[in-house]
Formats: sequence, C-alpha cells, structure tokens
Amino acid sequence: MQINTIKQLDYGYSINGGESFAPFNSSLELEIQEWIANGGIVAPEFTNAELLVNAKDKKKAEIKALRDSKFAEPLLAKSNPDVYLKPQPQTNIFLAAYAMADGSTKEWLPCDVHGVFANAEVSFTKLELTSVASHYEDRKTMEYNQCNKRCRAVDALTTIAAVEAYDINTVYE
Repeated sequence: MQINTIKQLDYGYSINGGESFAPFNSSLELEIQEWIANGGIVAPEFTNAELLVNAKDKKKAEIKALRDSKFAEPLLAKSNPDVYLKPQPQTNIFLAAYAMADGSTKEWLPCDVHGVFANAEVSFTKLELTSVASHYEDRKTMEYNQCNKRCRAVDALTTIAAVEAYDINTVYE
C-alpha cells in the first residue's frame, strides 16, 4: 500500500485522507512505522483551525439554547396580577398559572388565542392577549438580536481559550 498521509484518530489511523483505516496494532502497523521512520509525519485528527471552529460552533449552540430558554419564561398578565401567561413558541396556545401567596404558581393550564382556558376557570380579553403577544414578540426580537451579537462576538475570537472563556450571558447595547 502506498502511504501519502496519515492522521492519528482516537481509535487508529486514517490513511491517505480516509481512503484506508488502520486500527492500532493492526497488520498495517509495520508499514505505518516504516513510513514514519522514512520521514512521514502523522498529523493530528484535527488542525488547530478545525478545533477553533468546533469550539466556536459549540459555544454558539450554547448561546442559541440560552436564547430559546428565554422564550419559555412567563409574562405577568397586567390586568390580572395573580396570573402569569406563557406563550408557547410557534403555536396559538398560551399557558397560564395562578400566582399563589407564597410566590409559587399553580399548575400551568392551556389557553387558546381567544383567552379561553380548557377548564374555563378564567378568561382574558383579546386586548390582554394581544398585549402579552406583543411583549412576547418584543422579548423574542431582543433575544434574537442579543443572540446574533453574541455569535458575532464568538466568531471574532481567535483562540480556543478565548472562546471557552466567553460568557454567553454577555449583554450588548
């Protein structure tokens, strides 16, 4: 077998750009050792540039997960301070919960866009639901903008250490 390049993987060697694979201690081990002895250099599985891209992709995934988690935070219903509303992304359903005296909330109940709850304990006006939807859209826009700014900041970083140290909760103007 003609060997031109070798990359060392966690579980063996990739030969000639993946054309062949040799697990450690395989029958090709002697050929690999001879190739190294004749000046061949075994490359690492990933270059530093590839490791930096992987670190950035991982950090940006964390940023996007943080953004998405913000959409699930409840909004306090203004006309009824004892009720929290939580829009459900990409649906016409809201969830609502009663605020209890101890600061906890009663179970979340489904509510449609007309303010009618499945158990009909309470209803909201169209104006209030429009207000909640507007607040939700404002929060969504703000979170998308923050997410984009955070991702651009990560893209500008030049070292893996800087990417790993980046605080995903950074707030931009």
